[in-house]
Amino acid sequence: MPIELKYNEKYHNYSEQHMKCYNSGRTAILAAILNINPKRIFLPHYICRSVEEAINRIISDIQVEYYY
Repeated sequence: MPIELKYNEKYHNYSEQHMKCYNSGRTAILAAILNINPKRIFLPHYICRSVEEAINRIISDIQVEYYY
């Protein structure tokens, strides 16, 4: 995979009707959690606190466990 893309080039070859684009990793993680609706998730111990806060604010009944 090249380090830089040419103008208007993408990393994927999938149909865009099956993909969603997000402006941040935090938003993508929240969308995945809301779509899957798990009872428990595992997050890395070193994750950005804004991700954890967003998860707790939107989904209060989910069990969050951390791993190293």
